Amino acid sequence: MYQSTTNRELVLVTSGNLALVAAGTALTTISATHDCCGGLPTVTTFYNIRPGQLGVYDANTNLAVAADDITQLRGNIFFAVGVDNDGDGITDDIITIPGDILNTCSIKRATSEPYRAPSVEIVDFLFDCAECGGEYVLGIEVKDNRMRRFYQQQRDPQDVYAIKLDCCADCEGVTPEVTCASIVDAFQCEYRRKAKQPHSPLFQYPFYDISETPEEDLTVTINEGCDNEEEKTFTCGIRVTGLAVDRICNCFDPELFKTYMGGSKICIYPKSGFGCGNHFVNVVQTLEFGEGMGDVIMHRELINNQNARGRGKTRYHWDSPDKITPNRYTELNQTTNAVCAANYCQYVFEYDGVAYSTGLQSNHVAKFRAIVAVPTAEAVTQASFEAVINPYLIKRNCVIGPISCSEDKDQTIGENTIPEEEGEGG
Repeated sequence: MYQSTTNRELVLVTSGNLALVAAGTALTTISATHDCCGGLPTVTTFYNIRPGQLGVYDANTNLAVAADDITQLRGNIFFAVGVDNDGDGITDDIITIPGDILNTCSIKRATSEPYRAPSVEIVDFLFDCAECGGEYVLGIEVKDNRMRRFYQQQRDPQDVYAIKLDCCADCEGVTPEVTCASIVDAFQCEYRRKAKQPHSPLFQYPFYDISETPEEDLTVTINEGCDNEEEKTFTCGIRVTGLAVDRICNCFDPELFKTYMGGSKICIYPKSGFGCGNHFVNVVQTLEFGEGMGDVIMHRELINNQNARGRGKTRYHWDSPDKITPNRYTELNQTTNAVCAANYCQYVFEYDGVAYSTGLQSNHVAKFRAIVAVPTAEAVTQASFEAVINPYLIKRNCVIGPISCSEDKDQTIGENTIPEEEGEGG
């Protein structure tokens, strides 16, 4: 068998705040009925799982397992979630994990990612220099993958603001007072002028908003680490706020879900007019990428791998130019457990498994990713799943857990390690 470099991903989304399927429950029940004429029986398969309910099953018996007996299993398991395709409240199909089986020592990584709201970057540029006839030049650079691809040599776009404070004496020869607010007004005027200029139909310009800093004095340490280190209080400045990515429920434009749509980082460079010690850059809020947003989970559930269980009609590709419209172009199955307005915790499992290639007519080792997404508000489902999966993750010599929605392990990924003297675990 050869090694595949392709990741196959399935997203299992729960709903209804249900506990896991009870231990010992069979995944399916098969019923056969005979007609009166002695013909072939009609076989009907019923799923013993409710729509949106999650189950953890023994892959050898297809019976649901509980925390007490999962550590004794020496074989494989799998997850399944019920799907109601016709809205009658009865499970018509299920979504299972890629490869259909999972083993403790085939898991390479297991993470838990609670919901995290996205936040834009906010940077204050504070100053206290203002003099008649002063010239001030400021550069604002935006680090954003959306726009870098439209600029020469993939560079980050930078806007330069150059202003001059002209002050003429009045008829009586009195020169008007120039204040810090005069510089703020001049920068905002220049910003509004730039905002009117057409730039590109592909994205909004400018890529940030400029406003006056709140009326709160800020005392900071300037020239830190130098002989002339001192504390200084600033009372004036401009605030630069990155733009948030607009999210629209039930409008699955592929452009909204590209990896470069995360947001913008703001860098401010004083070029001239701002002397040493009379300005300060204060990062008020850093850029944070969102995790577990309902529209993203819904989108990923809709584009589950082609021919996945419960998604047989899906023919949508990530880079399709068409917007996802159920039953239009893509023949998309419009049923999802995910709700756009909800927030989700995600349990992510990456593992190796065996897949069959119809082209090569042979088996090969593939890399799989299964994501179990549970609404943040559904504590019953979260606790029920963690009570079963964590004993499995930490059993025997294949320690990789535990994982919990109460702890973000997105940046501290659990790695599976197998001691050499122990050999391969089951």
